[in-house]
Amino acid sequence: LVAIGALLINDLKIEKKFKILCKPRINNILSEYFINLTGISNEDIKKKGYDFEICLKKFLDFCGNNILYSYGNDFHIFDENINLYNLKNFNLNKKMFKDIRPYFDHNNINTKLYSSGSIYKSVNLRVNIDNIHDPLFDSLSIFKTIKYLEN
Repeated sequence: LVAIGALLINDLKIEKKFKILCKPRINNILSEYFINLTGISNEDIKKKGYDFEICLKKFLDFCGNNILYSYGNDFHIFDENINLYNLKNFNLNKKMFKDIRPYFDHNNINTKLYSSGSIYKSVNLRVNIDNIHDPLFDSLSIFKTIKYLEN
């Protein structure tokens, strides 16, 4: 896990944004493929990155007791990294992680055709894109699509 992005939403309004870069301990040099895909560079990680344990604590503090919706259920990604880094102090509650894709499926959107960063295309929204693989943009893409569907 190299980056985490999230939005705190209340009444279809963004209350807070969260984005943090994580310094990988094991594969600590990002590949050219990853850099091109995400726009995150090794220099970004070196200057702005934090150890995963710090990132996870900040993320969980940001989330509080809220349910964590993601495109797919991200519990396994966090859990895998917790185990990889042998962080025994973190015991995530699997029930707080939910997959948002059934919401889109219920609204007749074939989620197999879209990623979290491209789901906005399913309803023909136009957005200013920096990088569709940026974790905060992915959250914004999901949010803007839900807001469109709810309105």
